[in-house]
Amino acid sequence: MKKIIILGAGGNSRDIVDMIADINELRETYQLIGILDDDRKLKGSKIMDVKVLGTIKDAYRYTDCYFVNGVYSVINFFTNEDILKRSGISLRKFVTIIHPTASISRTVKLGKGVVVLPGVVLRTNVHIGNHVTLHPGVVVGHDTKIGDFTFLASKVAVGGYVRISKSCFIGSNSTLRERIKLGRYSIVGMGSVVLKDVPDESVFVGNPAKFLKKSRQ
Repeated sequence: MKKIIILGAGGNSRDIVDMIADINELRETYQLIGILDDDRKLKGSKIMDVKVLGTIKDAYRYTDCYFVNGVYSVINFFTNEDILKRSGISLRKFVTIIHPTASISRTVKLGKGVVVLPGVVLRTNVHIGNHVTLHPGVVVGHDTKIGDFTFLASKVAVGGYVRISKSCFIGSNSTLRERIKLGRYSIVGMGSVVLKDVPDESVFVGNPAKFLKKSRQ
């Protein structure tokens, strides 16, 4: 069994705790050691019976452990890369965790530190970068590529041949038309229907989705 530590104590980490339990019911794969979170007040407390061991910077103490990234929200998604760099954790120490109910084509390529939650569907020749999180019910069409540090919320539907750049956040129940491109640090609002390319650092919302503001101001 691989010893696992989750980074972050928020809602995403609770989902990961639950998912690890589901995986271990089928086959004992992971030993969940604890959680690291930068809120020092949480040290010693428990999240779903999993102890908060310290801050993310304490990761160096756990040389025999692997890690899962649960630090994601629409507020801090574009800082995720910097948070992980400051942790000092090597990319090879991050595991990719896939829920047993996910449907993944044998031609899919997954990076390191990917989290695939229940009911996700990844079709032919999809490429997923490092530290990507796919929430329940996400469907990604054939030949689509998703960049590092991107987050797809529940029930996002992505058409074929889409290019999603690094550090994007796509809200729940959004739909992305085939063959479009999302630029870096872009946000798609909940329930949006994206029919054209989204420039870097842009927030698009609505049906059809339109530019609202810059994502980083």
